[in-house]
Amino acid sequence: MTLQAVRLDDLTWRDMVDAIRGRIAAASDEEWTLHAPVDPGVTLIELFAYLLEQRLYWMDQIPDALIHGLIALLGAERRPAIAARTLLEFAQNAPAQVAAGTVLEIRNGDRLVRIATDEDAALLKVERIDVTGPFGSTSARVETGPRWAMQALTLLPADGSAAEVTVTLWLRQAPDPAQAGRPLPLFIELDAPSRIAASWSTEAVGDVPVPATLTWWYGDSGTQQRRQFAANEVDDRTQGLRRSGIVRLAIPAAWAPAGPAVSGLTPYQLWLRCESASFAAPPRLLRLIPNTVAAAHSVDVQVAAADLDAQFDLWMPLPGMTLTLGDQSPPLEDSVQLKLLGRDRVWRDWTPTWDFSRHGPADAVMLVDRVFNCLRFPDGLTGRLPVVDRKAAVRAELGYRAGGGEAGNLGSGLEWTAAALDSTAINPVPVRGGKETETAGEARDRVAAMLIEVERAVTARDHEDLAVGTPGVAVGRAKAIAGFHPAFPCVTVPGAISVFIVPEAPRATGWLTSDRAVKAPQPDPGMLAHVRARLEERRLVATELFVLRPVYRAVDVVATVAAGPLDRTALADQMRSGLVLYLDALVGGNEGQGWPFGQPVRPSELAHQLQLLAGSDAVVERVAARLVDPAAPGAAYEDCVDIVIAAHELVVLNSLTVKWTSRSDRHGGLR
Repeated sequence: MTLQAVRLDDLTWRDMVDAIRGRIAAASDEEWTLHAPVDPGVTLIELFAYLLEQRLYWMDQIPDALIHGLIALLGAERRPAIAARTLLEFAQNAPAQVAAGTVLEIRNGDRLVRIATDEDAALLKVERIDVTGPFGSTSARVETGPRWAMQALTLLPADGSAAEVTVTLWLRQAPDPAQAGRPLPLFIELDAPSRIAASWSTEAVGDVPVPATLTWWYGDSGTQQRRQFAANEVDDRTQGLRRSGIVRLAIPAAWAPAGPAVSGLTPYQLWLRCESASFAAPPRLLRLIPNTVAAAHSVDVQVAAADLDAQFDLWMPLPGMTLTLGDQSPPLEDSVQLKLLGRDRVWRDWTPTWDFSRHGPADAVMLVDRVFNCLRFPDGLTGRLPVVDRKAAVRAELGYRAGGGEAGNLGSGLEWTAAALDSTAINPVPVRGGKETETAGEARDRVAAMLIEVERAVTARDHEDLAVGTPGVAVGRAKAIAGFHPAFPCVTVPGAISVFIVPEAPRATGWLTSDRAVKAPQPDPGMLAHVRARLEERRLVATELFVLRPVYRAVDVVATVAAGPLDRTALADQMRSGLVLYLDALVGGNEGQGWPFGQPVRPSELAHQLQLLAGSDAVVERVAARLVDPAAPGAAYEDCVDIVIAAHELVVLNSLTVKWTSRSDRHGGLR
């Protein structure tokens, strides 16, 4: 039975007045005879009804303090403000070293937006980049067109073979010896699935196993041979080319030029090797930009003691005191660090909170008010009263990070000024991810939505939903089969459950024309491990869980088509491409959501699809199909019997043979 929402303020002022007037005669033994509004007693009745109606309204409201308490009982809290993030590519006139915390700014209308770099980086005078791999090459120059624009390039295969990519940096000036060991950042932008957030994003997921093991190499001037970067000299934030991100390489002290200078530019080479390219789909490079550093709309602020003392001189030990912050940007709530010296000569750390009502008189807590850019203190009952030593020379220490919120969300290609470096930088990607502090209502809705999310793998559908929703990887489909054990595929094993996952793979228009198209997508080893770890945490006790690759059964199809004088080769290619899509694991099937696991291949359905592809120019007279079985290469084609596959299997088109006959004008049916 569905329950209606409880409403407490369902009694209106008019209902109360009418009900009380109806009882006057009986309550007064009919001595009160004037019930008009001019009677003072009726006036009092209307006044008290008004006050009661207000009380009932208040009863039906949920204050923020109650929301904070309820979500705290559920182990959650309001989300603080989030700082937008981006990447910064420094100009050629920048110094050889950029320190962490370097502040850059830009004026957006009447507002000054400031961002700060996350970490140290060494900058080289790179003016050209060449990238050469097994599928071609591409290059870009710093001064041409859109910044570092280059043609997209497939970097590595996805067939498990070994491959190598060469990156040539053409430098106007050789690396400074003082830069040896410093991190050289290279921004690698990939054509990755939109579900996988880039490394600098506020939604990035860490600790995802790599799809393939990659190694970086350089030319050693001492041995005149290639030398591999040590593990601690490589910081690969692309997670093995799974997502866009920065690769930071420690500049070798013995890095040798790859050849003589050309037009004043000296080539320095790096090599990226993969011994087993086990990617789900070939990684595709969009841009490679050097001298790029991650930055956030968040800058460090240390308030001078003199500025605080000016306010403390006016403080009184009273409830509701505030401490105004002088910086023009509001503080991030979870970054505020405040120490006050009390009258008892004890330094205390004051902790930001969302609501004073959950605290007692001894709790040193404060509210961070981003709207008015100040800190608010409690009343001594719900939170400690801030009584500051007025005689001490230093009474407070205050530091925080200023910024965050939607004010930092800007576009790309903007020029930022770094006053400390006397240089500029351009952000090649938009500044995104900034969010304001979550309101109590937003926190309530978010936590309520979390309560209905699937967090335990109980049913087969739960396993599938959890697998597809695994953050950090792009799982396209999943199929859970209860009782399937890979060691005993022919019997049902109680307590076992196997989840077969299909990764996302490029399916854009024209993808079939590429010889590198992945027609039978298989998850990479890192994806399998990541999904398995997620399901292991959420499975039922005593459940034997397996996360497996799907099994693809290749299908041969023979179609007899009657056609008139037309381009039969083009029509056959059109039918072949369409049939590949129809049988595809990601976009196939009648619903376009992928060929269903275990669904038989019916010749009648294939004939219907081929007829739709052929159009009115041809007639599909007969279609037969068979599974490709190496053990039985001469198996017969079936045109009336369904081709049955196992429940965990999918299909992929191996070949389509079209037999042409002359088109006849005769038609069947009754005459």
